[in-house]
Amino acid sequence: KVIRSGADRTTYPRGEGPMSNYPKPTNEQLLDIYTRAITIKLNDERIIKEMMSGRLVTPYYSARGQEIIPSSVMINMNDDDY
Repeated sequence: KVIRSGADRTTYPRGEGPMSNYPKPTNEQLLDIYTRAITIKLNDERIIKEMMSGRLVTPYYSARGQEIIPSSVMINMNDDDY
């Protein structure tokens, strides 16, 4: 299979390309990312449910569809990062 990348639509064989030299996440890291993403999704759904019921009135920007970004960043953070 061939994947396409970049604005010039350069083609690379699968597993190769401009980012193929980065380390792949371990299964433990993937599970951590998934667990964090699900937590964000469930919190988002709960906030929306509370807003729809009228019990919570606040401006809110939903994280829907963007859960993986902060979840992936968080696996590289330490307790003393801020």
